[in-house]
Amino acid sequence: MAAKQVVNLLKKQDFEYEIRDCERDFDSTEDAMELLGVPMERIAKTLVFAAPIGVNVIVLSGDARIDFAKYEKKFRVKKVVLDAEDLLDYTGYVSGAVSPLALANKRAKEWVDICEGWQ
Repeated sequence: MAAKQVVNLLKKQDFEYEIRDCERDFDSTEDAMELLGVPMERIAKTLVFAAPIGVNVIVLSGDARIDFAKYEKKFRVKKVVLDAEDLLDYTGYVSGAVSPLALANKRAKEWVDICEGWQ
């Protein structure tokens, strides 16, 4: 159902996109890279952490890493990974398949790391 919401959003925005079916879900960024045949720096990974009033949804390049000390300083909160139920409630997606588009909950604040590999 969540994938349908993303496609509907992309259609409304007249955004060019391609849907690629895979025989299974991704286990990791490295797994997605292998299944899709795409370099890691061209993959966008989505990380979700609990925040005082909702969640922080962070989108970054597949080859990027988060400095958790900087994260905690910027957001003034300890990094807390959501359990499967909370992840589904806040995003509408399951672990390994979180899209930064068409999130289910308005209390999900998105942050995108702009990097050269995405141009």
